[in-house]
Amino acid sequence: MIEIKNINVFGFEAAIRGMRNPYMSHEKSDSVHCEDIYPSCSNCPIFKDFGKGHSYCISNVSSNTGKIVIGKNDLELCKKLIKGGSEHRKFLRMIHVQADVTAPRYWWAEMDKYKYVEANSSSTMHLITKRELTLDDFSYSMASYDTIKYVMDEINCKIQLHNQVSGKESKDAILRAIKRMLPESYKQLRTIDTNYECLLTIWQQRRGHRLIEWTEFRFWIASLPYMSEFLEAVE
Repeated sequence: MIEIKNINVFGFEAAIRGMRNPYMSHEKSDSVHCEDIYPSCSNCPIFKDFGKGHSYCISNVSSNTGKIVIGKNDLELCKKLIKGGSEHRKFLRMIHVQADVTAPRYWWAEMDKYKYVEANSSSTMHLITKRELTLDDFSYSMASYDTIKYVMDEINCKIQLHNQVSGKESKDAILRAIKRMLPESYKQLRTIDTNYECLLTIWQQRRGHRLIEWTEFRFWIASLPYMSEFLEAVE
């Protein structure tokens, strides 16, 4: 199981402006800052359905250029470029996504193959001995409960020992033992920085994957602003 928090999406305005550069068709752009046409969300016909699966409003997404609503003309061009393949949909790389993701290490091992994902992770080297572990620190099923519980108890014994002994060499030896014992199901927090192009690639490549975490991650990708519309172009 994975958990995704503190989501920040930005870059729509520059991405849409840039995608029209090859055509020099900026006069056809019809995306707007919603505050330019509606004084508040309560006056906006787009916002009224927000929170019920409607993706045409990104008012709840952080942006240092204001709240953007993509117009019909721009959305059609977006889909055309996306359908044309990665060499045509470069504008998606300018739409950035940042989030805090907590997931088991076996999932992160597969996520690391995507080179357009930068991440700052929590450190097992510095934090693993700060407290005893609980079952919430692991991703497991009832079939693996006994094994996870046994390993967790063994690690906690070593954590207690680490915090009781003195001397750097002794502590380092115990820490190395703890790290070697950590199972792949141990959850790790990482703050990621990626973009819509990378996420669209992940959505395509991880369809039907056996790990439930990829299904959960794909659902999250599809929930991002305008992503469901963009994904229609590659269905």
